[in-house]
Amino acid sequence: MLDHSGGLAPPASADFLRFHERPPASNGPRLPDWGDPAAPLVYVTFGSVTGSLPSFAGVFRQALDALAEVDARVLMTVGRKVDPDALGPLPFNAHVKQWWPQDAVLRRAAAMLGHGGFGTTMGALAAGVRQVVVPLFTSDQVVNGDHVAAVGAGLTVERGPTSVQLAAAECPAC
Repeated sequence: MLDHSGGLAPPASADFLRFHERPPASNGPRLPDWGDPAAPLVYVTFGSVTGSLPSFAGVFRQALDALAEVDARVLMTVGRKVDPDALGPLPFNAHVKQWWPQDAVLRRAAAMLGHGGFGTTMGALAAGVRQVVVPLFTSDQVVNGDHVAAVGAGLTVERGPTSVQLAAAECPAC
């Protein structure tokens, strides 16, 4: 899927083939009701580990604040180690859950803001969802973000939690 992503870019006239996996017959669980149902859905996830790392605790609130004024519905998952109520009052357009089936969200998402973890990145690629990658804490997240940008499936920003607001500002559906 990401072959030749580190090589030279194809000429502008080249046709790109996009892989998009057909969703199963069931659309999965119904998303909760919040915000404007006609607005595009932005899925925000920093994986299941980020919430257990104290130095990254603020990334969830930073992303919520950065996306608070956009014309989109934001569904954020924070993992089992974070209590969504601990994030404080949520913007009108946001809904936070510890966990939600990623494939069910990505079927409906217009864009995803994530950390570049393998499962998150590949899930968005398989669903055909544009993504903004903000690598947080491992080198594979940087590599995945670089590959996503190189193949035109989204973009990546500089590594680290201080880039979360920049990543949210670059969100393609926002």
